[in-house]
Amino acid sequence: MAQQPLAISDTAHGAEIGWRRGQDLITALPYVDALTAESRAAVERLVQEELARSDKTPADYLAELPRLLASRLDEGSLVAQELERVARGEQMAEMDTVRYNLDPPSPSSRESVDAWQQALDNSHSQLEHQYTRLINLELLLKFGPDAWRVRNETLTVQCEALKRRLAAVKKETEDLNRSRKLSQLEAGRQLSSLQAEYTQLVAKNAEIEAACLTLESQAAALGDKGGGDSDASMVEATA
Repeated sequence: MAQQPLAISDTAHGAEIGWRRGQDLITALPYVDALTAESRAAVERLVQEELARSDKTPADYLAELPRLLASRLDEGSLVAQELERVARGEQMAEMDTVRYNLDPPSPSSRESVDAWQQALDNSHSQLEHQYTRLINLELLLKFGPDAWRVRNETLTVQCEALKRRLAAVKKETEDLNRSRKLSQLEAGRQLSSLQAEYTQLVAKNAEIEAACLTLESQAAALGDKGGGDSDASMVEATA
């Protein structure tokens, strides 16, 4: 009699298709499965082995992500130009402070009317700049406190809105983790029940298999005994 398996052996779940083709199938219940130090070391070893087998680079993982939206900056704008400069790796140009100096014409140009006119225009620009600064200071003294309070109130409202959003995200995360934990604990109880039932069935199959072997041995023994009695009767009848 051919030996029959007492239980179905473990097999892979489904065909190896799609992005999981050629990779190990990993199933785990973090809230149920206990991870010992030995198990953690084994997992780390498997991760390192898979990384060694993989031919992907970090750029390959980024390539699988959706493409970013096209820039809405106007071509040639200051922001676009700065981004292009940063992309080229160029340093930012130093600030031009020459126009803020109030220098007279050089000694070699002291006799030039145009040089003095440029110096005079520069002095007018400096005076206008100082006058504008005074106006800004007066406006700040007059309207600055109110504008500051309004800005603080706006920031407070924005901060409270962000806090509420953060609390909502935390609640969603906690609800998701709680739901995942409850579902995994329920799955763990079902797995324990199925494991116990599986163990009982395997033991029962073993008992049935042992009983069948015993019956087969007894049947074979009875057959051998019956065959011997028949041969003796035939010899007596012939004599």
